[in-house]
Amino acid sequence: MSIMKKWTQALAVLLAIAAGIAFFTLSISRPPAPIQETRTIVTSLAIHGVLQPTDVQIPEGTSALAMLKEELGKRRLLIVTKEYTGLGTLVEQIGLYKNGDEDKYWTYMVNGTFANVGADAYVVQNSDSIEWTFSPPPDTY
Repeated sequence: MSIMKKWTQALAVLLAIAAGIAFFTLSISRPPAPIQETRTIVTSLAIHGVLQPTDVQIPEGTSALAMLKEELGKRRLLIVTKEYTGLGTLVEQIGLYKNGDEDKYWTYMVNGTFANVGADAYVVQNSDSIEWTFSPPPDTY
């Protein structure tokens, strides 16, 4: 047998081995990527004239405004918001209750205290009690 023929056979064997390794490597089932579990929290939500205090389960990291929009959307109730530079997003109307009517405005409280940040900036915590009220503005925050 000539040297050239031996080299050709050896090369063919090496290529076959390489192809087998590649096929085996590609056919090994890889474990699925871990599923990102969304943690949820439970909070209480009340909306003056619209919703009695209700326990709500929301994804961790949800803002008070996002929670409000989600719950009103489930109930097919109107919500109107407006972005104000430097203040954030404010609630202008919920259902039939529109800011300025009878000198009343939408505000929200967290655990019985008026919030000192916009609802779009407040991240709801587990067991928080969020209450939206439609009333004259409080004297102080």
